Amino acid sequence: MTQRALEAKAAAEAKDRQKVFDTGGRLYEVCVACHEKYVIDPMLEAEKKAGK
Repeated sequence: MTQRALEAKAAAEAKDRQKVFDTGGRLYEVCVACHEKYVIDPMLEAEKKAGK
């Protein structure tokens, strides 16, 4: 994730709109992959508490 963030930062500092878009997309993919594995879906947690 750090590498993707640094790439996005460099693109922003270069004011390169296409690179910001591209690197931002790759950074987002890393975030989503992590959240799918390590973050509990709030609805699943609520259902578990409700006994469903």
